[in-house]
Amino acid sequence: MRFSKTSVLALDALAFISREGSTSPVPLRQIADKLKASPTYLSKILQQLSSASLIMAVMGARGGYRLCRDTREISVLEVVELFEKPATVGGEPPTSESDPKRRTGTGLLSKVLIAARDDLSKKSVADLID
Repeated sequence: MRFSKTSVLALDALAFISREGSTSPVPLRQIADKLKASPTYLSKILQQLSSASLIMAVMGARGGYRLCRDTREISVLEVVELFEKPATVGGEPPTSESDPKRRTGTGLLSKVLIAARDDLSKKSVADLID
């Protein structure tokens, strides 16, 4: 399974905020510099993470971003699903039996996708930090 640059950057940003933001909010510029990312692009990602209540923006001169939850409570799947389209098999739901020749392959791929989602749901952002 391959993740987009956006998903990877979101996970990296959460990990960085977790490490650096224990005492005060982490400024956007500091996150962007560390991750070698465009502040504009990163800002859009952080807005989505904020909308999902994973982080919060703190306004003011000493503002920045803080986590809303412990990284052990944020699954990798939760973050990835904010930025990735859901994976499908042949454009059809796994239960489709429209073509008996494709049913076996579709069933196998569906099982692989289900297993991957299950694994990602058990991995937390904290696991990525460790």
